Amino acid sequence: MSKVVSLTVPLPISLNRYYRKFRNRLIISKEGTDYRHFVEKLVSEHSTRFEKSERLGMIAHLFPSSRRLFDLDNTGKCLLDSLEHGGLFVNDNQIDQLTFVRNAPDRSNPRCEVTLFAL
Repeated sequence: MSKVVSLTVPLPISLNRYYRKFRNRLIISKEGTDYRHFVEKLVSEHSTRFEKSERLGMIAHLFPSSRRLFDLDNTGKCLLDSLEHGGLFVNDNQIDQLTFVRNAPDRSNPRCEVTLFAL
């Protein structure tokens, strides 16, 4: 049976807010670092980890707080980096299938429901 991990994380921040320019270099912003640490804490509650040799697939269902439009591809980098940083997998280059799904807004509980599975 293949491994599957499902977890719910806050909506990832966009690339526009994830990086900041500092002394002519791009660095991860305070907001990006805070998001990473929060996701790392959530990942630590799961005992399942994926090995470096495993090829992975991921489905992320995003439930925004409003109908305001945003680019789905702007959320991927933050989410993948945070899951990698949290130790769920070794490197995001292990992911061969990646699907983002925009769902109806949930004003009371905006979130991202992630399912990661071995291929």
